[in-house]
Amino acid sequence: IVLSRNSNAIRTRTNSQTLNLSFSTSTSSSTSANKTSRIEKNTPMSTGGVAFFGSLCVATFGLGCWQTQRYFEKIDKMKTREEELSMEPQHLLHVCSSHPDSSQMQSFRRIALRGTFRHKDEILIGPRGPPPGAISETGPNSGRSGGGMSSSPQGFYVLTPLELEHGNNSNNTTNVVLVNRGWVPRQYVAQNADWDRPLSTVNVVGVQSKPEQPKFMMTPLNSKEPKQLLWFDQKCMEEKTNTEGQSPHLLIETSINEEAKKEKSTTHVSFPVKPNAQTVGEFKVTPSVHAGYAVTWFGLSGAGILMTKKLITRGR
Repeated sequence: IVLSRNSNAIRTRTNSQTLNLSFSTSTSSSTSANKTSRIEKNTPMSTGGVAFFGSLCVATFGLGCWQTQRYFEKIDKMKTREEELSMEPQHLLHVCSSHPDSSQMQSFRRIALRGTFRHKDEILIGPRGPPPGAISETGPNSGRSGGGMSSSPQGFYVLTPLELEHGNNSNNTTNVVLVNRGWVPRQYVAQNADWDRPLSTVNVVGVQSKPEQPKFMMTPLNSKEPKQLLWFDQKCMEEKTNTEGQSPHLLIETSINEEAKKEKSTTHVSFPVKPNAQTVGEFKVTPSVHAGYAVTWFGLSGAGILMTKKLITRGR
């Protein structure tokens, strides 16, 4: 009995010592872990981290400054275009004398022409959306980038050579002008539907336009549709319209504001639809879009500066 009592006492003492040892071990490990986490939290950011986050702040601030510059540039260009479009149309002879090369034409002043369309050499450029404001002022049919999530209707621009009435005059070096007559829907082309093709002598008012030059690829030739192009490529347009060697100017025909309002007020729209003199000078990216981008970049730069400052001053 005495031996059993002694053994029980020894076992009790051993268990209590084991519990005390494990408790002290866990306490010391938790204390060391807390100290380690406290040291990590109080450790300031390394030089590499400061350089990385600082460069991000500088880059986003620079993008904000660039968008701000683009905003004011667009405002100035829009004012210049509005002033030029409000002027009275000038004759093509004055344009040819000042800009013999069509690639140097950058003015948005309207030009008055008189001649006969050569419809047999007509070609289509596209597929593309309608001119801004030609069908609708807002929504996906407006032809603007802010038309919403819905895709705009697709179609083609009608490009037709215009033989000028004074083409045989020896004092004039330009006999033919390539006129972008407007936009027709894709289904018109697929169904071979007829659109407006005047046969008599017409008066055309247009705005100078520059050819398009793709940077990353050549203009593909469509053997199935030889009368269609993807871009306003000067060389390809001259080949397709039989105007090679004549260096024809490229113009966008505009409609009179009263005519455009009349067409929009009626249910029937006459194709090809033309942009009016007010919307032909619009930019695809408006100044308000640049302003939104600038606010976004400046906001990201400010947030990055605050976060970087907090990380640099950590533990001080």
